[in-house]
Amino acid sequence: MWLDIEGPEYWLGSYDANQNFMNDLAGAARDIFGSQLGGIYTNANGWSSIFGDWDEWGQLPLWWAYWDESPSFDNWSPFAGWSKPAIKQYVGDGEECGMSIDKDYY
Repeated sequence: MWLDIEGPEYWLGSYDANQNFMNDLAGAARDIFGSQLGGIYTNANGWSSIFGDWDEWGQLPLWWAYWDESPSFDNWSPFAGWSKPAIKQYVGDGEECGMSIDKDYY
């Protein structure tokens, strides 16, 4: 289970409200899924537009969405308490053999 954190238009409209909701959401996910909670899927722009400069959940693994078509962590810059990603999604909405796919790097 990964928490997909993107799209500020889907959130509550203020950093404080969003942070409170995220605390409830991530806390409940951790309580329910325990070690099966994979982490958080997001990127620096999405995170900051929803939460501002907040690093409360940076201890969870990060699935970093950065669509530069490069299967590496070369363009990584720390944010929100994450010092490195666990996974990078480097292609989103790609296509292989007539199927829509995303590409990830571990």
